[in-house]
Amino acid sequence: MTMAKATGPIFWLRLLGLWFLGVWFLAAASVQAQVADPDRARDQLQAIEQELADRAQHQRDLAEQAQKAGRETEALTRRIMAATADVQGLEERVTALLMKIESLGDILVEQEQNLDRRRGQMAHTLAALQRLSRRPTDLALLRPGEADDTIKSAILLRELAPQLERQAREIGEQVARILALREDLIAEREALEQEHQALDDSRRELEVLRQSREADRKRFLHEADEESRVVQSLAKKARTLEDLLFAIEAEQEKRRVAAAEAAKRLDQAPKRTESAPPFAKPLSTARGSLPLPARGRLLRAFGALNGGLHEKGITIETLADAQVVAPYDGRVVYSGPFRGYGKLLIIAHGEEYHTLLAGMDRVYASVGQWVLAGEPVGAMAGDTEAAQIAAISSEHAPKRHAPELYVELRKGGEPVDPLPWLAAGLGKVS
Repeated sequence: MTMAKATGPIFWLRLLGLWFLGVWFLAAASVQAQVADPDRARDQLQAIEQELADRAQHQRDLAEQAQKAGRETEALTRRIMAATADVQGLEERVTALLMKIESLGDILVEQEQNLDRRRGQMAHTLAALQRLSRRPTDLALLRPGEADDTIKSAILLRELAPQLERQAREIGEQVARILALREDLIAEREALEQEHQALDDSRRELEVLRQSREADRKRFLHEADEESRVVQSLAKKARTLEDLLFAIEAEQEKRRVAAAEAAKRLDQAPKRTESAPPFAKPLSTARGSLPLPARGRLLRAFGALNGGLHEKGITIETLADAQVVAPYDGRVVYSGPFRGYGKLLIIAHGEEYHTLLAGMDRVYASVGQWVLAGEPVGAMAGDTEAAQIAAISSEHAPKRHAPELYVELRKGGEPVDPLPWLAAGLGKVS
């Protein structure tokens, strides 16, 4: 779906049109003022007509440039979304590799501990047998009571021999399994390093594209600054998310009423403005098909107890620097810090649906901006380079302190479980 921008090409065309009409009316007034001198008026009229023709050509040139800029921005957005999908695919593979390495590491530790126990048991048995084998047989003849013990020891040795052979074989097999596990770990770590390098390269390419589009966007986005200031003022007054959402909806309704009243005063039918384009498809029809806001594994589910309170959303454990995308088309109605949520982004999807994303380190989207499903809106915090190398290269991959993305979906201000709305599943943290 192609979303109209609040200050896109159509906005500039309208502005230029109003300016053009203003110049024409001024020219007409000037001609009337000079009607007493026909020759002078005729010369002035020709000059004004030439200026108007030049301005009209300039307006057409600007219109073509605006349309070209719009097409280029749309094409760039599509490239950004495709690049983001590639990055998230790599993030998903890296996450899977990390989970596999951690699982292999746990199995390896268990196998090595089991091997150590078996070796200890076998060493104890061999030590006891060695002590028995050192008893002199001549001494047993002189002590009839010990002869029976010697015979029993010999029988015991004969019976234990096959068991010892089996244990030795099992230990050998376990050693082979451990060596194979070590080789698997080495191979998986090499694969992880390659995927991580590809991920870093893709992220750099994505950032170049994003910065290019951001530069273009800044040339047009001025109206959003005022709206952003209003929303930040509302955030300071709100004590809870419910208060904030209610205040934002009330402010938007006030703007809609004001626009309708202004249209009536101008004897025009109320229209949807450029800054509020219609939703192409209702969110209610997209249940089960929304893209994941970030790739990772489920840390806390909706309704789970956390600090004695039930979770109103889900928490996803992500990779460092993971990309965060809009789960559905919508308009950003809040972007900034809020209470204990850190950096918070709220996207309105229509039908009283809102998505809340919190825990990001960087937020790309601004208030008033329209975003598409799968379009990047932020990124998670990054690890230091040393921490990344440690997580990849250590003998047993350590437990990582990974970034956490908090996701809420609300309908009419009430939280609903977002998991049934998502297209892809999330791995669970054990």
